[in-house]
Amino acid sequence: MREHESKVGAVNTTEFYFVDVGQGNGTFIFTTAGEVILWDTGRKSGFKSLKAFIDEKEIKKIDYLIITHYEDDHYAAVPELFDYMPIENIIDHGPCSVYDKGDEWWMKRRGVWIKEPGYAEENDRMWEEYEKIRSKTNHIVAVPGTYLPIKGLKAFVISSNGETISEPMYGEPHAGEVVPEEYAETFRHIDDCEDARSVGISMRFDNFRLINMGDLSWNKMIPLTYPVNIIGNTDVVIATHHTCSFPKSLGLYYTGVAACSRPEMYALSPRVAVISLPYYGHRVGTDEGLKNVLASPRLEDYWMTEYVVEGAQMQLNPLPDYIANLVPGNHVLNYIHLSANRDGSFIITNSRTDFTKKYDVLK
Repeated sequence: MREHESKVGAVNTTEFYFVDVGQGNGTFIFTTAGEVILWDTGRKSGFKSLKAFIDEKEIKKIDYLIITHYEDDHYAAVPELFDYMPIENIIDHGPCSVYDKGDEWWMKRRGVWIKEPGYAEENDRMWEEYEKIRSKTNHIVAVPGTYLPIKGLKAFVISSNGETISEPMYGEPHAGEVVPEEYAETFRHIDDCEDARSVGISMRFDNFRLINMGDLSWNKMIPLTYPVNIIGNTDVVIATHHTCSFPKSLGLYYTGVAACSRPEMYALSPRVAVISLPYYGHRVGTDEGLKNVLASPRLEDYWMTEYVVEGAQMQLNPLPDYIANLVPGNHVLNYIHLSANRDGSFIITNSRTDFTKKYDVLK
């Protein structure tokens, strides 16, 4: 085996691994061309799980590291990853929108989470560290309406840096169709942080399709899904912003960072949703977003990377076979494995139990 060559990839399937990294996302993709993609890294605390997966699969390098946006639960483990193995390319949305803002600015937006001074300083330090690493790789800025240079997949950029596509993705199922008025939602308070700048991507492997919009917030997702469904249906969705929703009692800002609205879930109409929530869920959040996921018209199943034991979402855990990790905060290696076929069928397996379910091509 050549240096940096990994024992991954298959001729006729694309493999997706949704690793439990606690709070955040960490998705590995093995393409038919032999390339390895990592979609976000989770927090530093989640690197233990990433490293265990890398070692298990004998991965020698990351061909493309996709960072949806610059929040700690999506990119804080990049330094540990970079120190551990080569990263050939980094894809992100470009500049950081929340750099050098100060604690007062943050308190007005994320005050419910900030317990002591220094939040802004830590956020800036994290960005500076990432920017240094990025300068040592080939940096690709994702641009809405373009394809990423990934081999073996058609990876189309839907959103990036606050911009989104504006024309329907004709050719995708139901793209360009009018969404029923009963799913109408109004715009909410502006989100001027990183969530609204998330890189959102549609990945297509012949007749199989998966969409991940990162943490793209309410006002960016509504025009993509109502009154016209611009992005079309998908087979699998990585639930936007971890199904985040907050009560109005927290203030207007929080209502604007919500995700998984009714028109979004109607437009996407996934057969399967993959949801990454930490065991404590959204302690001060609501279950509105998750309920909208469950009400999606074509939904057959939803799989979760971690069992939720706190917050409103704890009432909506699926059966244990559909959850990768049942032990709160126990970040041993657990993941959900999806193997996609060219005809659009796919198989999902829980690494913890080997429970497997096949999703045949819909007639």
